[in-house]
Amino acid sequence: GDHMGFAIWVQGANQVMFQTRPSLLEDNEIFAAASVAAPVMLYVTVTDLAAVAAKLQKYTVLMAEREPFYGANEISYKEPGGHIVHFAEFPDRT
Repeated sequence: GDHMGFAIWVQGANQVMFQTRPSLLEDNEIFAAASVAAPVMLYVTVTDLAAVAAKLQKYTVLMAEREPFYGANEISYKEPGGHIVHFAEFPDRT
């Protein structure tokens, strides 16, 4: 619309993204209830998403693995402290 939905700051290989709640919910409404109580939503880029998922089997999957338009493979978990942790693998970057 007429407002910024997100912003990304980059320094070297590090990135920090800020996203508005409406923009987040537009991306995937599964985050609607979970994001209200979540103090933080962390987006982590990994080189082997399957290995991460195998190690996190005992944790609650919030969003099943998906392939969004920007080419990543992603999965989200709710960790015991209530935070949402979103893992992404970009196959063309490995």
